[in-house]
Amino acid sequence: QKLNGKKRRLRTKKELRKLKKLKEAKEAKAKREELYKSLSETKLDEKQLQLIHTTKQLGQRQTKRMRLERAFREKALGIETADSSLLTTERDLPEFPNDRPEFPNEVFKVTNQPAPVPVESVERQKRKEGRE
Repeated sequence: QKLNGKKRRLRTKKELRKLKKLKEAKEAKAKREELYKSLSETKLDEKQLQLIHTTKQLGQRQTKRMRLERAFREKALGIETADSSLLTTERDLPEFPNDRPEFPNEVFKVTNQPAPVPVESVERQKRKEGRE
C-alpha cells in the first residue's frame, strides 16, 4: 500500500500487540496522573486528619480525657460540638475578704516578704550539711 507517495508496510501481529500495550500504558498513566491530581486537591491537612477515628476505636467508649483532647482539636479548627462544653467548667467565685466582717482587713494584706523559716528546720539543715 502507498500512503502519500510513501510505501507503508503491513504490521505484524507482534508489532500490533506492542503498539496496543504502549497505548494502554499511556492511557493508564494519564488516568493515574488525573487521580493523583484530584487526590491532592481534596487532601486533608494534619489537624483535620487528627479528628478522624481509626477503625480500632469504633465501638470503644471514649474516656473523658479522650473527649477533652478531641474538643481541644475541634476548637483549634473552629468546629463547635457538644463536647466543647468540656472545655469550660462552672465554679463559684471565692468570697473576697472584705465581704466578711469578722476578719479585719490587716489579716489579708499581701506582703512581698518571704515566710519566716522556723529555727528548728534551720538547725536540721545545718546538721544535714555537716554530714555530707
